Amino acid sequence: MIKLNEIYKTAKGYNPKRERVDVTYGLRELYVNPSHIVLARENEELRHANAESSIIDDLSPEARFSEVIISSQGQSSRIVDVVASPSQIAHLCRGE
Repeated sequence: MIKLNEIYKTAKGYNPKRERVDVTYGLRELYVNPSHIVLARENEELRHANAESSIIDDLSPEARFSEVIISSQGQSSRIVDVVASPSQIAHLCRGE
């Protein structure tokens, strides 16, 4: 199992001035069987949002984010966003 930091968002409510739903972000630990990761790609949307204004307290503006697809035999796939670049995830999966 490898440990990743999942970033998730929660809707706060509709903001009529901005004409969209405001969200807050949080972190939680996620343990994954590395053989169940089928794809990891850069999440540019989160990277840009964090560079503009830190989406989580004490998170570096240079933080990298990835969208990870996790699948296991007989189960539906799950997509999660994590704080790590695709290459960092690959290194973790190889045990480096």
